[in-house]
Amino acid sequence: MSTLKDNLQKIYGTARGSLLLCVLSGAVFSLPFFVEGLFPLTYASLTAFLLLLSHEPLRGKTFRSFFCFLLGFLFPLYLWFTALYPLSSFGFSNATAFGIVLLCCLGIPALQGSVQAAVLQVSRFFPKGEAGVSPFLRAFGLASLWVLSEKLLAFGSLALPWGTVALSQTGCLPLLQTVSLFGADWIAFLTVAVCSLIAEALRCGRRSLLATGSGLFAVALLAGSVLLFLPLKETETLSVAAIQANISTDEKWEDDYLIKDFEAYRDLTEQAAQRGAKLILLPESAVAVDFTEGGVLHETFASIASEYDCTILLGVLRRGEDGESLHNSLVAISPDGELSAFYDKRHPVPFGEVLPLKGLFATLFPPLAELNLGEELTVSPTDAVLQVGPYGVGCYICFDSVFGSGERAGACTSFSVIATNDAWFRDSAGVKQHLRYAKLRAAESGKPVLRAANTGISALLDGKGRILRQTEPLEQDVLYGDLSLGGRATLYGCTGSLFPILSAVYLFCLLPYGFFRRHRSASSPK
Repeated sequence: MSTLKDNLQKIYGTARGSLLLCVLSGAVFSLPFFVEGLFPLTYASLTAFLLLLSHEPLRGKTFRSFFCFLLGFLFPLYLWFTALYPLSSFGFSNATAFGIVLLCCLGIPALQGSVQAAVLQVSRFFPKGEAGVSPFLRAFGLASLWVLSEKLLAFGSLALPWGTVALSQTGCLPLLQTVSLFGADWIAFLTVAVCSLIAEALRCGRRSLLATGSGLFAVALLAGSVLLFLPLKETETLSVAAIQANISTDEKWEDDYLIKDFEAYRDLTEQAAQRGAKLILLPESAVAVDFTEGGVLHETFASIASEYDCTILLGVLRRGEDGESLHNSLVAISPDGELSAFYDKRHPVPFGEVLPLKGLFATLFPPLAELNLGEELTVSPTDAVLQVGPYGVGCYICFDSVFGSGERAGACTSFSVIATNDAWFRDSAGVKQHLRYAKLRAAESGKPVLRAANTGISALLDGKGRILRQTEPLEQDVLYGDLSLGGRATLYGCTGSLFPILSAVYLFCLLPYGFFRRHRSASSPK
């Protein structure tokens, strides 16, 4: 036992050993992203890392410390990219497919870890000292930095805000309810602030810090528990269905399978209509042909909608008015055959639907230019809330649901729909994590969510983010349910995401104060 203790002390006492422990802390931090019930590990691992950060061997190594922690977290998080292999739909050789998958599994964590670490290392300029308010200022400052670092990953052509702290907490239903107040960014702020306060308390022995951190978490948990037990206002129910045709990626984009795919969606949709579903949701780009008004897709599904007096929400690919631009859209076909406005996907998947920094990546690794099946999506600012009969429907297509609700969480929304195609990732952890983002979107708006996924997981969620029904992945199925309309208005639905703004304002005030303190300390007589 003493030998083991001595060896651990040797590791802990060196910079290299401490950085290794940062990586291990990050690996533990990733576990709740795979198993929802492990959400307490988020707090344990982050607190342990912050204690390491204040350890002598890591003094002055802020960027490296954060980078090692984030690499330990992001590398296992993105291992589900291995499910892409061998990318058979693209005709790549095994070596090329392996290279692309390796680039995803290593390149994305390295890039995102570098960006977040660069932001988080600003914490080295926070006020120093263990007395007074400095530890409190540092704790809330780091929480603010973390919020901004996550938001930074949501901007630009490389936007991939996948591993947000909020996703690790969906297993705690009371805490999940609080996103209805301040959005998912609040969960990141709360988690980092609580861990920072506890780490500061353990480091300098101040009970007031421990009491503040524990109290902040307790208040959030209490508020969430109250929201969880408050009943949702139910004005009416709508019989709904989500179609899961379970068409593999190899089949979906091959011309030889188009008729088979079309017939599968037609038959499953008619089956749902016969069962009495009044709103039927199909997945993203259900049939891989261009949709036109009066075309085969329109006429076929309009006939079903008319015969059974239902509305069909259809995921389609369509050309813009110029006849050239390609859009990934949702459109509603009403019982009279009329089309609603189109909602166009707002966040194309980097490399899958749009090639960021095209000249650079196409030169360095040309196969990346072929991942979007030969044509890039065009993004257009269509309304995120479609008017479908008497209902305002908040729309998300696949990757959109990873981003915040925005105007989709407003009072004009009766419910939301998510149409997606996760066939690329089979039954990997990425598919399950993508479903968990639907929980955040439902809780933010206080309104139910209907999700249709080509190969699963399709689901029906209530306005508190609870999954009422779901399908099994990689099975052909139709999900049926009664969607309870009414829900509740949420503070987040009215105000939107304020925490990034508040975090920026807080840091704008804190950093000059930190510089002032450091300057005064340096100029004061010893």
